[in-house]
Amino acid sequence: DPVVFALLIAAAAALVVRFRRSRGVERQQVKWLAYAAAVMAGRMGPALTVDAAVGRQMVDADELVADLAARGLLGRVVLLHLGNNGPFTAEQIDQVFAAIGPDRTVLLVNVLVPRRWEGEVNDQLAAAAARHPNAVLVDWRSLVTSEAGLTTEDGFHLTANGAQRYADLVVGQVPSA
Repeated sequence: DPVVFALLIAAAAALVVRFRRSRGVERQQVKWLAYAAAVMAGRMGPALTVDAAVGRQMVDADELVADLAARGLLGRVVLLHLGNNGPFTAEQIDQVFAAIGPDRTVLLVNVLVPRRWEGEVNDQLAAAAARHPNAVLVDWRSLVTSEAGLTTEDGFHLTANGAQRYADLVVGQVPSA
């Protein structure tokens, strides 16, 4: 589809611009975000739409999801990995599920972040998975704490191996057609 191809090119260009303008930790985040997206795209092919941003919050996700759905870009599987940058309420995540709809599988990836809200976020994600039958909880936290070398010195930004393992974990949870 030419529209999807154009959107992928635009997204890649935006990522390059963001990378060139960033410094320090933000540059590292953009680099690993791009790497993880490339690995997942290589595994999932044209069925994958990536819309990722450094610092995104759950409060922004319902409008983003609704926009992607309106443009026909929301696939049958939606990956949500939000909460690294702050907590959210049950109402906020339920609004995201409402925007996604009941007919799509939602992969909720829990977090490992050395912040006071880590436990609260992971509890909210587990509770949402229990409330929504189309949700699958992806236990990133258990994987990243059980394997050395998946994060940088800060304990939550990914190494190349971490990005690869993240992609392996997520792709392994995508239901077959």
